Amino acid sequence: MNPMSANLSAFRNIVNFQSRAPRSEYWWVLAVLIGGVIVAAMVDSTVFPGGGEESLLYNLLNFGFILFYVPWLLAFISVTIRRLHDLDMSGWYACLYFLPLGLGFIAMGFICSRRGTPGPNRFGQRPNFVDIFSDVDEFG
Repeated sequence: MNPMSANLSAFRNIVNFQSRAPRSEYWWVLAVLIGGVIVAAMVDSTVFPGGGEESLLYNLLNFGFILFYVPWLLAFISVTIRRLHDLDMSGWYACLYFLPLGLGFIAMGFICSRRGTPGPNRFGQRPNFVDIFSDVDEFG
């Protein structure tokens, strides 16, 4: 699954907490989420090197960041739960993210990088996604 189809699939299933998600969808959504936070921090430190000045531009940049971050965070929560379902685990294991000192992120990284169950499990069939760019040779 390429980055575009993974993120589109995550947003199509943003309120779906029932089915399963492949590893690639989980990791691409996480990569875009982390990349967005890094870019926002770089823009903030470049435009406002002295700290958070309360200006109109500062507030607009923060509002833009929130408009990006909240939907992607919701998509990430959904894809995390569906990824756990692919491993035949309850979605409640996503609460491991709240372990202190980053231990939850390390634990979830190990858990979500495992191969999913090969056939159907209690959460449904193995995820089969159609690559939306598979038949396109060129853009333009």
